[in-house]
Amino acid sequence: MNKKNIFFIICFMFYCLPAYPSNDRFCKEVSKKIIPLDQILLLHPNPKKEMHFEGLLPEQIQSNDIIAMKDMTIIGRLTKYWLINKDEKSLKKLVSYFNEWLTVYNPNFNPIDETKFDTLFFSYYKIRSSLTQSERNLFDSKIKYWAEGYLKRINGPFLKNSDNNWQSHRIKLLTIMGVSLHNDEIFNETKLLYLKQLKDNIDSNSVTLDYKQHNAIRYAIYDLLPLLQAASYARLKGDSWIDMQINGKKKLIDATKWVLPYATGEKKHMEFENSNKSLDIKRKEYNVYGYSGNYSPEYSSVFFWYVLYMLPELIDNFNIRLDSNKEPVVMSFYCYS
Repeated sequence: MNKKNIFFIICFMFYCLPAYPSNDRFCKEVSKKIIPLDQILLLHPNPKKEMHFEGLLPEQIQSNDIIAMKDMTIIGRLTKYWLINKDEKSLKKLVSYFNEWLTVYNPNFNPIDETKFDTLFFSYYKIRSSLTQSERNLFDSKIKYWAEGYLKRINGPFLKNSDNNWQSHRIKLLTIMGVSLHNDEIFNETKLLYLKQLKDNIDSNSVTLDYKQHNAIRYAIYDLLPLLQAASYARLKGDSWIDMQINGKKKLIDATKWVLPYATGEKKHMEFENSNKSLDIKRKEYNVYGYSGNYSPEYSSVFFWYVLYMLPELIDNFNIRLDSNKEPVVMSFYCYS
């Protein structure tokens, strides 16, 4: 039986449903502000061949890596400007950023190091049809290599962290790569991984694996946010992953409902209490902010924006307050064609 047949059988078993209608409330909330183009045109790409963030204390992260990764925000702002104005200058600048990053950076396939690259892939999805054929050929080949590298490692014998937040971040990246390339093979294989992650990561009580391993709401959200993001990217193809069921349960929705009272601060939770993870212990010893004391809702800001987009009915049910100052730059991408 080929992968395509297996996919449709599994989809039938787990009730894959059509996509939701557009979220008008979401687009009313999204900021219409744009950065003046003249300011962005003065900036230049800062790609690096290698970068590393995962497992490091704040002072161990190289400042050049932080500066380089800020390019993702610039790409997001440029894309928003182009979506609103459809001008040649911002598109040309975007092409320069894509060309620099996709030719200089060497993927390491660590989904924590690379998680913010979804902004680049989402931007590519929005502008791809406006590029020249030679530009599309170059960028498609680079992104396809990246996606196939992740899938090769996921399907290989030495995969690290196959069911925790790492896998959620892999799935997020693969989803938007498949969507941006209009590659059904990558997209459908990722859909199966998404279903498996719902089963492996979220238990029958709607609690995530990382929450249990770290005793931290922060890590529960670190499991769920990339899955919400992946579902938001799947919606671009008209596919509704948010409603996927495992044994009759909409596990991502149920897990989101479980975590929201803590995410909003309605319920208190002492973070990382009695965690035996070495990095958690080390972060507490170095007084890294957020790794002791009660969970702070400030870490929920991005999560709330995706809840608004994917599950708007929960915003009022859980009295969620959106922070416009922490609106992810890609939120506007969902509102402009």
